[in-house]
This record gives sequence, structure tokens and C-alpha cells, in this order.
Amino acid sequence: MTRRTAAHLLASGFILAFACDHSPALARQDRPSDPPRSTKRAGGGGLRMSTAVVCDSIDGYENYVPLKGAAMTSDEKLLVYFRPINYKITSKDAIYLASFNEDAIIRKRGDKQIIKRKEKLLEYTARSTTPPVQVYLKNQISLKGLEPGDYDLTIILGDKLDGGSTSQVVKFKIVAAKEPTPSPGNETIADSDDYSAKAEPKTKPKP
Repeated sequence: MTRRTAAHLLASGFILAFACDHSPALARQDRPSDPPRSTKRAGGGGLRMSTAVVCDSIDGYENYVPLKGAAMTSDEKLLVYFRPINYKITSKDAIYLASFNEDAIIRKRGDKQIIKRKEKLLEYTARSTTPPVQVYLKNQISLKGLEPGDYDLTIILGDKLDGGSTSQVVKFKIVAAKEPTPSPGNETIADSDDYSAKAEPKTKPKP
């Protein structure tokens, strides 16, 4: 059986989550005097990321629902799921460490101008008694002020233990909010004096 731990960081409309499934079979008995040392990499090659997914909901490690068309209004949040791959894990005094930072940039598709930027969005160190080999990151980003159109989110992920970094672009779309539909039994009455409008319930004529 595995044990899952989670930690959350909130900063300027961005939420990131760390989750780790720990397997007892991976545990190692370090002496308290052990110096920090590299134990393994979670993957092969240099630091990478899984393909980021724009989501409707995220409930845990590899447990998410993609958002159809990656489309939302500017009143909603951009919810993104991805996993770091091949990050460095070290150990000291029977504690395993993995450490990350993340920057994020939003541009309109095809435009070099930066609309939103968040540096040092994430600075997080995972600490565990077993190697944190299953980690996911969850971004929840405010889209206030963005006009309808196609956009690119650039994620820049860094491994603080070895200085490596990697990036990817996530495509999403802002759509116009739908006008509210009057509920049955209500009608809209325009006032010609000031062009205002109001909704009033229908009433039956008196007998």
C-alpha cells in the first residue's frame, strides 16, 4: 500500500500542487551522519515534463478530466496538469529531497508581446522518508482582462538540485461569455426614457 502526501502553494492566482506516492520497497536506511548525495533520477536523460493538459478538473496524480477544446471565458481559471520527469533526488539524514521552481508567461498566439508573466511562481522542495518518484504540478491561473482569442502559456520548469531546466507551450482559448437566458415566466421590459431594462415576472390579469 502506498502513502500519498500533498502540499499546495498559492501565489497571484496560481495554484501548484505536489503529490507523491511512496513505496516502502524504495525506502533506504540512511545514517544520521550521511552527507547529501545524489540517489537517483526520476526518469532518464535531462529534466523533462509530460505534455501539459488543460483540465476541467484535477483530483490527484494522473487523475484529471481534460477541458474540451481548452476553451474558457476570462472569468474562469486556466487549470493545467503536468508532471516533471527525470528530476534529481538527493538524500540526507534519512530524508529524500526533490526541489523545483517554475515561471509562467502568457502571450497571444502569434504575438511576441508578453501579456502576463509570473517569475518564481513555484519554489518548492519535497521532503520525504522515501523517494518522491511520482510528482505532479497543478496550475490554476487567473485570466481576468484577457480578450477572446487564442493564447499560449509557456511553462518554464527548473530543477533546483542540478540547475537543469525545460519548457513547453500550452495552447488555450478565451471565448466570449454567453448572455444569460431569461428564465421561464419572466419577460424583459425596455424603458424608452433611459434605455434601461429590467425583468419582471408575468402576472395573471385580475378576474
